[in-house]
Amino acid sequence: NISVAYTSATDSFCSGTVGGNVVNVTFYSELGEQPLIKYDTTNLGGGSITVVQKVAGEKENHQCSNQGVCNYQTGACECFNGYSSSDGNGNAGLRNDCGYFGISRSAQWGEGNWYGME
Repeated sequence: NISVAYTSATDSFCSGTVGGNVVNVTFYSELGEQPLIKYDTTNLGGGSITVVQKVAGEKENHQCSNQGVCNYQTGACECFNGYSSSDGNGNAGLRNDCGYFGISRSAQWGEGNWYGME
């Protein structure tokens, strides 16, 4: 889950404009620190590429989001009362991580691995 935004009018890494094109890539679903993007200049044909990190990874990867207990036999989180699976961005989802406060629709209907432990 990423977004890519270009500073030039073209949706392309390369542009014919003086000063080039700045491309901002934002990762929404990767947890923790990530390596810088790698690139290949074999077919660049001039110009240069510079990769910089604007913001360090800030999400932590806690087992069951510290809101449940891992069932090692099934590999599923057994969430504490009031917690269920998230999408990794604070909404209900299918990650089976106990990261959503509230009962998701799938949990209400018995789908997924939400157990409602106390």
